[in-house]
Amino acid sequence: MREMHDRNAFTLIELLVVIAIISVLAAILFPVFANARNRADQATCQSNLKQVGMAFEMYCQDNDDRYPPKSNWKSVLLTYVTNLDIYRCPSRDDQSIWNNQGYNIGYPNQATDPTSDRPALQYPGFAEQKACGIVYPGEKILLVEWNCCNAGPPCGPYGFLDAYGSTSYWAVCRIHTNGSNILFGDDHVKWMLPDDYHSNTYAVDDAGNPTTVSGGTVTPVPIDTWRSYWDTSYENE
Repeated sequence: MREMHDRNAFTLIELLVVIAIISVLAAILFPVFANARNRADQATCQSNLKQVGMAFEMYCQDNDDRYPPKSNWKSVLLTYVTNLDIYRCPSRDDQSIWNNQGYNIGYPNQATDPTSDRPALQYPGFAEQKACGIVYPGEKILLVEWNCCNAGPPCGPYGFLDAYGSTSYWAVCRIHTNGSNILFGDDHVKWMLPDDYHSNTYAVDDAGNPTTVSGGTVTPVPIDTWRSYWDTSYENE
């Protein structure tokens, strides 16, 4: 009986081998599970953006083909929204529903700021624009995952607070595999890197100033590139 018991028992080396195998499998599978969850969250987020796009469409139909103003635009669309969770990304469920999607308001003329050394520029987004006047709507950003309620091209003022209200043109979001989901003017949604449509900004500091992942210089994409995504009056050559 003693000899049979000894033959059926695991040795210390065998136990260590089993533990090592389990550790290797866990190291392989955990990233796979995490990636699968991120993909699921990304798909849910894209579905939410599609529903918000439908709300924009219904608003335009009821308001002389015109998009809502930038102020309180989410509140304005509440009539066409049945579930407030469509304003929320499941990967950022700790964020307020009012902050994590940015409406393309373009870049308003801010030459009235006497402290600004920036030129007087004006690039229209979607806010209060006629839908029929949007140039190439399938190429223009209507809504994007953002770290603020309004979004725009990388030419606006730094900081969250400016003369036109609480916003930041540099608060890009990299929540899904270093990128973000985008709703375009024709209601299609796709994932993109901010480096392709905006800049290499990784986040903004407490004052709303843009920062990079390495602390280096913030570099916007070329003007002809960002205008093709943000400026609803810009015709690609």
